[in-house]
Amino acid sequence: MTSPTPRYVQEGLRMVAQCSSCQARECTQIELLRVGASCSLAHVVCAQCQHALLAHVERKEQGIYCVGIVTDLSVQDAQASMERRCLGVDDVLGIHEAVTDGSLLTQLSGHHSS
Repeated sequence: MTSPTPRYVQEGLRMVAQCSSCQARECTQIELLRVGASCSLAHVVCAQCQHALLAHVERKEQGIYCVGIVTDLSVQDAQASMERRCLGVDDVLGIHEAVTDGSLLTQLSGHHSS
């Protein structure tokens, strides 16, 4: 049995109900990717023009905030990207060193030939 969508999420998604691309107010396809006690993420697709966005909904003391980020990710791509490991400081420093010492091209060409 699935739990009902929290009220703050429902209210927050109303903020992105109108398509930012075609201005349609039609129903959209909404897939909740992550639901938390005060913060959630949804993938929203316009029923008219099929443009998509990721909607970050957050409940704070001051009210409900919703930020929509236009994307070309499908819901499956968005879910898969959430499961990937995030880049860390060591990753960024490693890339910087590889660019600086010239080994990045060698490393990349080595990966393509295997």
